Amino acid sequence: MTYDQDIILNEMAKSAVLSKANRNTISILGESSRIITYFPDEPIVMEGDSPQELFLIIDGIVALGAHHHERETILSLMERGSFLLLQAVITKHVYLQSAKAITRATLLAIPATKFRAAIASDPALAMATMSIIASDHRDSIRDLKNMKLRSSSERLANWILENTQIDGHLELKVNKQLLADKLGMTSESLSRCLRLLQSFGITNKRHSLVVNDEPLLRKFARPSTLIDKNVRH
Repeated sequence: MTYDQDIILNEMAKSAVLSKANRNTISILGESSRIITYFPDEPIVMEGDSPQELFLIIDGIVALGAHHHERETILSLMERGSFLLLQAVITKHVYLQSAKAITRATLLAIPATKFRAAIASDPALAMATMSIIASDHRDSIRDLKNMKLRSSSERLANWILENTQIDGHLELKVNKQLLADKLGMTSESLSRCLRLLQSFGITNKRHSLVVNDEPLLRKFARPSTLIDKNVRH
């Protein structure tokens, strides 16, 4: 067994989905999978291409985005433990989004045909896959409601509440332009929103934010369990 195969089997065991597969399935998938490292801004998959592999993020941050004519946007940011565009792999349809590394990123690549065969023969893996797809769909509904029902400042305030540590500090893992894209606003709008939120206890630093008065910010943001995934009471 090679060093890479050791890592592959170890990462599969950590995956909420792959860990449900039986030993034979894991062995088959492990033998045909590989580990790939991408550098910042390096493309991983392209919108409109047919899936050849299923990617699992082992380390780093990956952006999912799309473009139309001269316009381009970031739709979501994915981190360790996330699959990239699983629905396209399952359905054998073209990617509706592109993926690129934001930081240096390490991914596990599983051949798409092998994965589809595995879920067809392994009920536990199929159930785990169905569960994660259903969860992703619910997250998409949450994102759509967040975008349609809230102002830019409310979206930012709720994102801050959801991601801030208990001590009130929030280190920004990506630059503010990417954060603006994720939240559906321009960088200029993000700057205006950050200035507005200073009145609600936010301190804006270069690479971090500090929540000085969480109850005040929460009163402005009005988080909802029907929109926000992790509402801290």
